[in-house]
Amino acid sequence: MLSEKELLNILDNKEKVNVEFKEAKRGVPKSIYETYYSFANTNGGMIILGVKEIKTGTAVNYEISGVENANSIISDFWNTINSGKVNRNILKDADVYSLTVQGLELVILHIPRALYNQKPIYIGSNPYAGTFKRNFEGDYRCTKESVNSMIRDSFQNAGDNEILEWLNIGDLDKNTIAVYRTRFRNNNEGHIYEELSDKDFLTKMGAYRFDKKRNIEGVTSAGVLMFGKTETFNEIYHNVNLDYRDETNLFGDMRWSDRIIENGLWEKNLYNFITKVYPKLISEFPVPFQMKDSLQRNDETKLQVAAREALVNSVIHADFKEESCSILVIKKDNYISYSNPGLLRIPIEQIYQGGVSVPRNITLQKLFRFIGFGESAGSGYDKILAPSRAEGFQVPELYENQDMRITNLKLWIVKKEHGALSGALEKPNHILNEKEQIVLNVIREFPNLNRKKIFEKTKIPLTSLDRYLDKLIALDLIQKKGSRKTVSYNVKNTDI
Repeated sequence: MLSEKELLNILDNKEKVNVEFKEAKRGVPKSIYETYYSFANTNGGMIILGVKEIKTGTAVNYEISGVENANSIISDFWNTINSGKVNRNILKDADVYSLTVQGLELVILHIPRALYNQKPIYIGSNPYAGTFKRNFEGDYRCTKESVNSMIRDSFQNAGDNEILEWLNIGDLDKNTIAVYRTRFRNNNEGHIYEELSDKDFLTKMGAYRFDKKRNIEGVTSAGVLMFGKTETFNEIYHNVNLDYRDETNLFGDMRWSDRIIENGLWEKNLYNFITKVYPKLISEFPVPFQMKDSLQRNDETKLQVAAREALVNSVIHADFKEESCSILVIKKDNYISYSNPGLLRIPIEQIYQGGVSVPRNITLQKLFRFIGFGESAGSGYDKILAPSRAEGFQVPELYENQDMRITNLKLWIVKKEHGALSGALEKPNHILNEKEQIVLNVIREFPNLNRKKIFEKTKIPLTSLDRYLDKLIALDLIQKKGSRKTVSYNVKNTDI
């Protein structure tokens, strides 16, 4: 319960997105119910009855006016909530109470955020007409798409186990399945699934399913997402874009220095996307040199694990049935941004506390977990927070865009006291990734090399080599001499 001091502080701060004042002198205002639905369907909030709004020009202030009979107002409110006017009552007795402030009675209503399987909360019998949400402008009626999203989320296992009975194993990409199974064997040595046929293996993993009750079988939605051929993926998920952009080391009018999108050169599915993107995300991190394969290391840093967990989270929590749907990963100089369609199924503060996870796509979570991508239920976000808790990095920022129904995570790859990737380490040569270090070593060993000679010795593609050279120059580690065709490179500080 609020204290008088706490309420006066709220009053001084005026109305916010999660606080609503109502005058309510003699009864329950009708508009209170729209606010109740709005808070419940968004992030919760507080309604305070007995406060009058006073406008002076453009200024708005609030004054305690009190209610005449708090008990009567509370009783009327409960009667309405329980009468069928609202489809579901999510309040407890302790959420509604009276409070005396400056000798006047007020009524306080704490509205929690509804659980994902309780939404939508709406008035009457039609969710498309009676569902509201809340933003900084107040309460607003939800669109049909927003209501559909809440209805989908209300089913525990509606994410990725749907049987697509017109599809068979031939609609999946054999090479993706083969590569996945190789990684599965490496990660689960001696597992009893190793000797199964592809169909039996995919059935065990949830990518193919039999429904005896309905007498149907077929590839599941998770199977298409994880292993689908491009044409199969686009047939079922024509709305889904998979997009990675590297926006580091830009100069001139460059919009990105590297990008992964559908281009006909790889089969569009989540396995290929994730395994292509992850190495690029950590390519400029300090990289341990002892490796199991290109994706998993014996000696991974907390930051690498966090980057991988965040990447997997963006797909296991995604709502792939949203009309406008992009898995968008952007690498910046200071942070990595992960965006996925669909709002969080539990409150942000609960996620930060750890130990709880309610993914939409349970089968995808299983498929990634078996190859070492993704932690057990509830521990994934703990891994994402680990660099900030243990190593001084900035705390990741988790954000929901209620209007666009998008969740965004910003994973900082800098420490609090620094403003660039170099902030994570102390010595200049330690801020380089493995390939940048190779370039630096070659230039140190063979002074006055030109670009072509460096390429011949390192075999690093010229587009990447140019970026590495630019970075080494910017860090004052090397210098170039000459112009155009006569340009050569030397180490600037031989003590490094």
